[in-house]
Amino acid sequence: GFVILTIAVTEIFALLGHTQFIPWAIPLVVLDGGGLTGASLGMASYFIYALAVFVGLFGTLVWWSRADQK
Repeated sequence: GFVILTIAVTEIFALLGHTQFIPWAIPLVVLDGGGLTGASLGMASYFIYALAVFVGLFGTLVWWSRADQK
């Protein structure tokens, strides 16, 4: 369900021309090179992507430290 939701949200933002602000779509914009989407990445895109990576990493580490692993 979550994957379908993220695809739908990405498609909506792509139609509006704001794909560069969706963290899970930024790698696709980089691979596309701005050809199909017409989007170009600015510093905000790199900041959003880095923030998503660090929040995910931090959340995972906190989860692992608090999980019952016995």
